[in-house]
Amino acid sequence: MRNLIALAAVLCTLLVVAPLCQAVDDDFNAMQREMAREMDSFQNEVDADFVEFRDERDREFAEYLREQWEAFDELAAEVSGLGPKPKLLPKKPDDPADKVKPQGEIVEPPPIAPPPAPVPVAPPITIVPPPPAPPVVVLPPAVPTPVTPPPSTPSVPVVPVPPVTPPPVVEPVTTQKLAQFDFYGQTLKFYYDPLLSAAAPGTVDSQTMSTVWENYSGADVSALLRGFVDVRRQWELNDWGYYLLVRKFAASVNKDDNGSELLTWFLLVKSGYECRIAYNEKRIFLLAPVKPILYGVPYLNIDGTNYFNLTCLRTGEKAGRLFSYRQSHAASINSFDLALLKAPRLTMVPFTRKLKFDYAGKTYSVPVRVNRQTLNFFNDYPSTDFPVFFEATVEPDSQSSLLSALSPLVAGKSETEAVNLLLRFVQTSLEYKTDEEQFGREKYLFIEETLFFPYCDCEDRSILFSYLVDRLVGLKTVGLLYPGHIAVGVQFNATVPGDAVLVDGERFVVCDPTYINADIGMAMPQFQKTNAEVIKITRPL
Repeated sequence: MRNLIALAAVLCTLLVVAPLCQAVDDDFNAMQREMAREMDSFQNEVDADFVEFRDERDREFAEYLREQWEAFDELAAEVSGLGPKPKLLPKKPDDPADKVKPQGEIVEPPPIAPPPAPVPVAPPITIVPPPPAPPVVVLPPAVPTPVTPPPSTPSVPVVPVPPVTPPPVVEPVTTQKLAQFDFYGQTLKFYYDPLLSAAAPGTVDSQTMSTVWENYSGADVSALLRGFVDVRRQWELNDWGYYLLVRKFAASVNKDDNGSELLTWFLLVKSGYECRIAYNEKRIFLLAPVKPILYGVPYLNIDGTNYFNLTCLRTGEKAGRLFSYRQSHAASINSFDLALLKAPRLTMVPFTRKLKFDYAGKTYSVPVRVNRQTLNFFNDYPSTDFPVFFEATVEPDSQSSLLSALSPLVAGKSETEAVNLLLRFVQTSLEYKTDEEQFGREKYLFIEETLFFPYCDCEDRSILFSYLVDRLVGLKTVGLLYPGHIAVGVQFNATVPGDAVLVDGERFVVCDPTYINADIGMAMPQFQKTNAEVIKITRPL
């Protein structure tokens, strides 16, 4: 009986509480819906305020461009401080005196551990356009236009690579134009606002520049810029790669050089880059500050900042006196940084060769692979300071082939033995010629280029050797810049006698990959009493 009374009490309570709970739930859901409506309203207000702010900045900038132009004298291009290089490759004299080891005790550490497994080759890239209306559609690559190796390069058959499978083409939801162009082996398609395809200006003056900016500002470029960023992220392009992407797009939209430079300028500013245009009687030039520097490129100094003439870099012309302006657009924040902290992931078109060398009575053959499209990308890369080349990330395929071939040769050896073997590899497996003889100009090479071209000189060898010591032996290195020459300093864990330099109190032993058959600790005789300028190297992990 008592249980029945208790059960009846519980049922009565539920009959009273349940409607109250339902009422609370209804009130809570209504509150959530109201909050969502308020948030949507707030977001719309924020978006509207941002659009209004952006449009106001564009109007102010267009007005500024009507009036504030000044004449600037173009300054002569900076020249690399390396100086003239020897045309003949120096060799260590082969006489009994040179076979005597340097005096001093060599305290060797335990043998170095085997290097890590080679980095796997990155898989082909498939670019998936973002919904709902993808600005980017990647088609299968056309027949690649590879870099043709010089005649003296060994002829090695090229293994074909299956094309990247393209995503389905999705038509845009609005009426837009379609731009199509090749970007290092892949055909890219971008939909864009028709306002961006306005005809190139017939006259070149301040009024024209202002009008062009106003016209471009009326275009909806948000989806286009998202497409650029998407390609940049998937292909791991640095600032310079992004510039090349925008430049190629602009050239496909406007075939006139003046028109394409104007469109490139507008899109780079909208992408957040600090750049500007300048003009003379008939030509328009694109200017931008670039870190760390551009060699061989004239520039304007505007309020203490060097704006390098990217048009002259591309065309080779000289502009002389130019009209430009001092005030940047509000969106211009970033300078172009030439650091290559990630290797660009481009369509693979492989080139292979074998590098042979002798060491300790044995002959070794080192097969290496290079992506021809990466070489095409580097062919469009400007000349800049040495740290960019020393610290650049090597593409996975080249890195894998190089390290996997050399790893077994140094595994288990002492530091000095391993470094001497790598030194002999770089000294004797590569043919020597100055850049002037091979290219007709000074050209520092990335490691992939050194592996490809039939010749290289001192800085190219030093860049490759420093990389190998870092990756295979795990020792810290610096570049040593002499008049007309570069060598490498290696910081050993052992006490190693020979020529050396002190850097921040740490001893770096001279290793010269251009001084043929010279061992560690042997500097070229003409530099033994010369103070070297130190190039500090910090590689990404």
